[in-house]
Amino acid sequence: MGIEYVRRAADPAISVVVPSVPGYDHEPTMACLAAQSFDAPHEVILVNDGSIDRSAARNRGLDAADAEVVALTDDDTRPPADWLATAHEAFGSDTDLVCLE
Repeated sequence: MGIEYVRRAADPAISVVVPSVPGYDHEPTMACLAAQSFDAPHEVILVNDGSIDRSAARNRGLDAADAEVVALTDDDTRPPADWLATAHEAFGSDTDLVCLE
């Protein structure tokens, strides 16, 4: 178990980190991420490691992320189709933005 690159991209605009509990069905979350309206290169990193907690999994995913902007979500969420596009637009329009919730 560990890091799985569900989606890879050369020079991604956004990295998405998803900590997952082994044995949990994270496929609905992955399907929502695959259906994003965001068409710029982006990567999805699934951290599926039962030996660490969610915080440690997030940190492991952050270490693996290649983009300057990192989106965090959990394996039981259903991000809307415009989630990444909205975040990318917000960071692009405000150069002082460091966190968006």
